[in-house]
Amino acid sequence: MAPLDLFLAKCVANREKDRNFNRALLASGIVKFDEAVQRASLLPVSKVAQERIVALIHRLAAEAGVKVP
Repeated sequence: MAPLDLFLAKCVANREKDRNFNRALLASGIVKFDEAVQRASLLPVSKVAQERIVALIHRLAAEAGVKVP
């Protein structure tokens, strides 16, 4: 599984251990913020869920110290 796919699956699950893992993926640069946000809009979930996931990615990036464009 590609790191970005794993990241997004963990965003959907949204457990504390998944958020910790995802912060590390963003902080290390293994997953790129802009790619994650772009791909989140393609997930086969409702628009509301997509928006929640995008908001989560923004929060995780901020907590990981990742500069957001």
